[in-house]
Amino acid sequence: MLPEDMKSVDGDPTLQYPVLSLSAECRYDELCTALGGDGYFVRSVPEIRQALSKAFEKKDGPSLINVIISTDSERKAQAHPWLTRSKV
Repeated sequence: MLPEDMKSVDGDPTLQYPVLSLSAECRYDELCTALGGDGYFVRSVPEIRQALSKAFEKKDGPSLINVIISTDSERKAQAHPWLTRSKV
């Protein structure tokens, strides 16, 4: 989004966009794998647990866990303004 477009957004821009405004399923895990690390693509709590176990076992390189969140998830109110304040 361009700076001039940001002016048309009402309220805090960090709270105005949907959770998946960049891409529905960016595959950061595949990028990690392509660069020599271990990438994990997960959608559920059991998958997260399994990926964490495998990632902690790896001692010789990076691991990345790509957690896909629900497109209709709601934002939880943040207690710290630095988490939601616009940096633009």
